[in-house]
Amino acid sequence: MLGNMNRVALVLACGVVLAGCAAPVEYGPVAVYEPRGGAGDLLAFDGTIHISPACVTVVKNNEEVELAFPVDDVAWEPETQTLTYLGQSYRDGDPISLSFASDMRTDPSDFPPGCPVGRYYMVAPSASG
Repeated sequence: MLGNMNRVALVLACGVVLAGCAAPVEYGPVAVYEPRGGAGDLLAFDGTIHISPACVTVVKNNEEVELAFPVDDVAWEPETQTLTYLGQSYRDGDPISLSFASDMRTDPSDFPPGCPVGRYYMVAPSASG
């Protein structure tokens, strides 16, 4: 009888541990970063979002730059290939207006594999983030 109680306790403990471990969030082609400190001067940029299997970029006047989004402000929906930023959903080809932090940097290794990191912008974190 004591053996069965130990098994039940073990199963319950495992269930509690597993319930507390959420599956890792997948961001697909979206580069994300953890904001640290202030964003400095903000620069506005309007363009067209381009979502490829490798990365997310913004295009304006035939110039394409990679984007890195604050991790708490963005979500990726793989089934619809939709990026949600600050509650607004974007698909490939949609117009987008963003603010970039002039003095924030990220490591290019933070970008998804296959994203040809050249020039990139770090999207400014939300005021609440």
